[in-house]
Amino acid sequence: REFETGLLDFLRDRKSDVLQKIRDVGDLTPEVEEMIKSTISAFKATFRA
Repeated sequence: REFETGLLDFLRDRKSDVLQKIRDVGDLTPEVEEMIKSTISAFKATFRA
């Protein structure tokens, strides 16, 4: 649960462009999927449980 909360905060604070792209596209395109994967990788590098 802590990871999920942290990831959502990370998205809102640092990667709002990813959230906006998801809203705009409304589908899981390869581009959106890659943005999500990249964001998760970046967050995992900073996450400390």
